[in-house]
Amino acid sequence: MASIRSIGTAEQPRWQVLWREPKRDEHGQPLKGRYNQRSETFDEETQAHVRKQAIEDALDIGIDPKAARERAARTLSSYAADYFDSLPGTGIDGETVDKYRRIYDLYIKAALGTKPVAAIRVSDVKLLRSELAETTSARTGRKLSTATIKHALRLLRAILSTCVEDEVIQTNPAALRFSAATINRQREHLDSRTYTKLTVEQIAAAADYIANDQVQTVTNEKTGKTRTRRSPANPVYGLAILFSAYTGMRREELQGLEIRDLTLPHIPGTTGHVQVQRKKITEHRYQSEPLKSEKAYRTIPLDAWLADDLRAYLADFHQDATNPTAPVFPGRLPRAEGKALGRKVSDPADMFDWTEPIDETHVYKRYWLPALKALGLPHSRWHDHRHTFATYAIQSGENIRDVSRWLGHSKISTTLDIYASVLANEDNAKAAPTSRPVPRARNDAGSNVVQLGRKAQ
Repeated sequence: MASIRSIGTAEQPRWQVLWREPKRDEHGQPLKGRYNQRSETFDEETQAHVRKQAIEDALDIGIDPKAARERAARTLSSYAADYFDSLPGTGIDGETVDKYRRIYDLYIKAALGTKPVAAIRVSDVKLLRSELAETTSARTGRKLSTATIKHALRLLRAILSTCVEDEVIQTNPAALRFSAATINRQREHLDSRTYTKLTVEQIAAAADYIANDQVQTVTNEKTGKTRTRRSPANPVYGLAILFSAYTGMRREELQGLEIRDLTLPHIPGTTGHVQVQRKKITEHRYQSEPLKSEKAYRTIPLDAWLADDLRAYLADFHQDATNPTAPVFPGRLPRAEGKALGRKVSDPADMFDWTEPIDETHVYKRYWLPALKALGLPHSRWHDHRHTFATYAIQSGENIRDVSRWLGHSKISTTLDIYASVLANEDNAKAAPTSRPVPRARNDAGSNVVQLGRKAQ
């Protein structure tokens, strides 16, 4: 067991923790009756008592307290080196290990590399996340992508997980839920970037641009030379954007949409509906997950024209329309995989992966943003399609309870709070303004108002 003794002077008191550790042979086994005397000195008595308790706990389970403290004092970079050295032979190829090393050197080492692992706190990880969100890539000249930040934080979590497994630290400070939305909101605030809710006509124009071949003339600012650039047509993703804007579905719900969720009558010109039953998110592969609340499981009506377009798309274009669990809108094959399969990588229609759902991030960056830029439309997020759907429905006279149900809000008050300005009137004016009031003519003779006089002195 450990003990504490007071040392030093009355002016500068200090406390020393003393304990004995068993000597061990070359195999690490304790030698009976043989011990090493250990001690540690502290400036505060409270620290000494805390350390004494930790030492006794370690001795009770056969851990060498001094060795445990030395392991906790090792820096993150030393554990990172051990982690990278342990990866070969686990199914991870050397190229991937080198990629992990580069990510660590670029995004983690400067901030946390010299810190002892026991000194790393959750606040340090959050600060690193914020700093990465504001970092500009030397290669691209743009802010780091959320995917890059996610890779860096996952790597940090994996390194610290080995420290938890070795009982160097109790919990993993990097075991945080990563939110790309948090990073994006922070950047929007720092950049003072505003996002615009487009009109249905503007969204239709962008969808039409994506769905048809476009030829652009590009001028090199330095040389003054011009060249034409062709944007291949992608009617599937053009339809996906229209579908998103006219159903108000969240992106994870759109990714989780399957053929069996659509109800499309055979008679042209009639309405249909879509059931929202699941969402799909991806880490290394897409996985179905339950929706966020009971009200999120819902049925959304489809206008007749949209039902007609979907029916034609499934009949004439979709490669797996008879499979009820196939995704409604397909993903895209990686370029290397497409080449290996003999696909024409320059043709979007030949690069669809009909077994995987649409990747909203890819469509947003590769199609949506370029279309907005080419048409001179304001910057707009994919999620703003949901706001366009709600605003247009309310302004068209739909009951707010129906709109709330179609959006999947858990309470109608949520819809009212978000779209209060739309309900009131977007130009901040009353829907039925009043006229100037006209005062009633005074009738002194018949007045029943008695004038109060001053009290006589």
